Amino acid sequence: GDHRDLHLSIRRQRQMCIRDRHETGHAMYELNLPSKWKYQPAGQSRGMAMHESQSLLIEMQITRSKAFKKYLSGVLKNNFNFIEACWNTENIYKIGTRVNKSYIRVESDEVTYPLHVILRFNLEQKIFNENINLKDIPELWNQEYKRLFAKEVDKDSNGCLQDVHWYAGLFGYFPTYSLGALTAAQLASQLREDIKNLDQQVEKGDFNELIEWLKLNIHSKASLYSTNEILQQVTNSELNAKYFMDYIKNRYL
Repeated sequence: GDHRDLHLSIRRQRQMCIRDRHETGHAMYELNLPSKWKYQPAGQSRGMAMHESQSLLIEMQITRSKAFKKYLSGVLKNNFNFIEACWNTENIYKIGTRVNKSYIRVESDEVTYPLHVILRFNLEQKIFNENINLKDIPELWNQEYKRLFAKEVDKDSNGCLQDVHWYAGLFGYFPTYSLGALTAAQLASQLREDIKNLDQQVEKGDFNELIEWLKLNIHSKASLYSTNEILQQVTNSELNAKYFMDYIKNRYL
């Protein structure tokens, strides 16, 4: 009983930390949209793929970096007296970059995350093409999960009931997570070119130049340009998956 309660508590805290970092990127984007165009379509965010790129850039590219883990380790030690070895930079970084197949999308690592998107998208296509009955979704989800992950789903709360998106009517949303991850990797590549000492700044907890770069290159442009136009302006390239592939290889291989 006590061990199970502790496990659930740690899991909830981990989920909250992940969501906080992720939602911070969304909030920064909305906060820094140009006030001049606030009530015009041009002043709105560029769409959910770009929005997810901003959340994933903060969550994955920045806060999962070793530089940020060094900063975080110092905060935990100096402010909360977390001095045990498990809170050192190397261990926190290893936990954040561990690759392990998960039932739950929001708990998955960057490497296997795209499989969750593919799973959901494949089912959504069948739903809208009227190839399946809604009552069959739990069974079909489990079949698709086993095909992609080579694991059996143990219960529906770890399967088709895990996300709120379908209940909210957000069908067709999940590809924006993958498009956002691709965009985030491409932007982060240019970000590190433009701010050569970014890691040193992050290690010290100095995020000012990072935020100003995002304001100038992404946030302030709102919907004045298309996503590919923004990427072309910032990175001299339209959306290109090679940046994400290079990023995954460099971090995980």
